[in-house]
Amino acid sequence: MRTLIWYLVSVGLLGIVLAIHEAGHFAVHKLVGMPVRGLWVGLPLGDLRLTFRIKSLPVHITPLLFGAGIDVREKIWWKKPYWKRVLILLYGPAFNFIAVFLLCVLFPHLGGLKLGAAAVWAGLTAPWQMVSMFRSGDIAFSDVSGPVGVVEQGVRCLQTDPLLGAFLWFVLLSVSLGGVNLLPLPALDGGQVVVSVLEKWGLPVRWAKALTKMFFVFLLAVLVLLTVKDFVQLVT
Repeated sequence: MRTLIWYLVSVGLLGIVLAIHEAGHFAVHKLVGMPVRGLWVGLPLGDLRLTFRIKSLPVHITPLLFGAGIDVREKIWWKKPYWKRVLILLYGPAFNFIAVFLLCVLFPHLGGLKLGAAAVWAGLTAPWQMVSMFRSGDIAFSDVSGPVGVVEQGVRCLQTDPLLGAFLWFVLLSVSLGGVNLLPLPALDGGQVVVSVLEKWGLPVRWAKALTKMFFVFLLAVLVLLTVKDFVQLVT
């Protein structure tokens, strides 16, 4: 029973971190006047979804709980000035870093200013270091965890020390999500920033859309493979 509680807490912390990330996107959507059609919890999966409303805003939940997103009409997205798109994209990771920094400052007995600054810097630099380690062979695909493995690692952290473990796990999830999303892959926020700038410089919109969709399918395939690997490791 206790183990189940730790799993629920770990999943809850992951959900909170994702919600903070999407709140950053959503806030700037509203700020720059970009209409939002709805929110996704999980990756879009056609009609296989549960939908409810927060006031007039539809919220869709799908079985592919690998992330979250904001639903915007493509035509409206690409008609908006590129700087508005870039601002929207950057504020997702920014909210993750801001949340970590504020949490560390507000609870100095757990973190403090020094840990907050170090965590944000680690989130900004660690993903690039990981890419370098992949290229050199220091990290293999088998060393990477998907959503199931991430939750399992959170459980181990919580079991060691519930309060400090929850705090550190939230910090680690936040800076990891923020940092990874800044990588220049078109399916991620950083990649979408690059695509928006290239579109400003003359890249046809149809190519920009094709790049995004291609990398989205690639990312989804990687997530599915990682999830299967995590399940196998969990069982064995």
